Amino acid sequence: MDSHLPIDRKQRELVEEFLRLDDWTVRYEHLMRLGERLPPFPEAWRQAGNRVHGCASLLWLRGLGEPGCLIYRGASDCPMDAGLLAMALSVYSGQPAADIVASPPRFIFALGLPSRLSMNRLQGLERLVERIRRFALQRLMQTHVPVTLNRGREQRLAR
Repeated sequence: MDSHLPIDRKQRELVEEFLRLDDWTVRYEHLMRLGERLPPFPEAWRQAGNRVHGCASLLWLRGLGEPGCLIYRGASDCPMDAGLLAMALSVYSGQPAADIVASPPRFIFALGLPSRLSMNRLQGLERLVERIRRFALQRLMQTHVPVTLNRGREQRLAR
């Protein structure tokens, strides 16, 4: 997926990509293949501050960049969780912080993941996306960038 596309479009394309696959067995296999394609995650980043707690496995996430373009990198010791990580990163990495904050993870429900994942895995995915969006909000707050929230109000975020 092109990192220059708007988040909503990236979510739609991700959903379409998965729904084109015949059944959930094939979708799970595809999900794990996505996880195998994650870029290498340096050992030095595998530390407590980068751990995403509440996942079914060990999962790390690191956010980098400035509010205009945030890059996320991550890793997991479990193929299924690595695939879920890859999905989230394909949607949010390379995007402006304000867009990340304003864009809920609609792909989770559009794909029916709540009925397909274990409770632990679903909670882990929710925590992962929450962490991605919280990092974006922190970057915005550090630079005092105005954010348009979903309600359409513009608020100046300050520390």
